[in-house]
Amino acid sequence: MPCPVGGVCAGGKASLPVTLPGYYGFATDPYEFEECENADICPGNFTCGENYRGNLCARCEAGRYRFNGACEECPKVALVDIERF
Repeated sequence: MPCPVGGVCAGGKASLPVTLPGYYGFATDPYEFEECENADICPGNFTCGENYRGNLCARCEAGRYRFNGACEECPKVALVDIERF
């Protein structure tokens, strides 16, 4: 089987391809790689960049939200108890 686009193959019968930077690999098919929307968040080797997770590294880690394509830290909001007069 040829090495898939977005992968690097070390060779040998027991060796599976590994994703290159900018690509995401799916656990359900070790030969299926897709190019990430933002190559910086897919460093390769089946990992996601810091603060990212999920398929194609498209989700933010807990405590973060998506803004302009980046995972930003959720603001710390202080709850204030307001007394009613």
